[in-house]
Amino acid sequence: MGETETVGLPDLLVAGIVGMLLLALAIIVFFVVYQRRLFRQQEEMNRREAEYQKELLHASIQSQEEERKRIASDLHDSVGALLSATKMYLKQIGVGSKDHMPDIKTESLNLVDETIQNVRQISHNLLPPTLERFGFVAALEDMAEKINKAGSVTYFIDCPEANRFELNKEVGLYRIVQELTNNTIKHAQAKNIKVELNFAENNLQLIYQDDGIGFEMENKYDTGSRKKGLGLRSLESRANFLNATFKMNSKKGQGVRAEINLPIKN
Repeated sequence: MGETETVGLPDLLVAGIVGMLLLALAIIVFFVVYQRRLFRQQEEMNRREAEYQKELLHASIQSQEEERKRIASDLHDSVGALLSATKMYLKQIGVGSKDHMPDIKTESLNLVDETIQNVRQISHNLLPPTLERFGFVAALEDMAEKINKAGSVTYFIDCPEANRFELNKEVGLYRIVQELTNNTIKHAQAKNIKVELNFAENNLQLIYQDDGIGFEMENKYDTGSRKKGLGLRSLESRANFLNATFKMNSKKGQGVRAEINLPIKN
């Protein structure tokens, strides 16, 4: 018996060593495969993030182009047409009969007045005077008052305190809320809009909500929904430009909720 046990001991040692080597090898293989998988996942995430940032840049550029087209259209259709009509009236001075001179003068002055009003309106749309003079909150209240007067949507602003901050950030934030509001009025069939503002020492939290029909949120990396998500990407690109965070949640039948956190200096 002792001789048999002595002979079997080396075999057991060899078997144990081989087993340990195999276990170590299996652990190493698992580790390498796991690391490669993590690396591929990271590469895929980086690729998707790069594509998403590219989409944000594209949305920002397209938003700027649409703004330029709108301004050009306003200038051409309203101001340009009024100036052309004024020019026609002025050409009649010295050519038409003297009896018509008072009428020509009156019509010319009326057209000039209307042109001035249109220029003021275009300028107001670009940078509301209230925003520059009194700040973001005052401009937001002014916009809400005009919408409430229209009667189709009730616009409510909850703002315990109204602080001023950097003008460029006031303008950028106003543009975001303006775009959210326009989307609600045009597409959401909402009855109520609420904007909540919370000022902290170095941060402004803005929560925008409507009770409209809502929509199903798409994966931000889903290339199949790029056209549908262009408006959302435009808002995100505006927020990124302000170094702010932007989150939006929506479901069909449950309206829209957007939250913006903006670093500010009071």
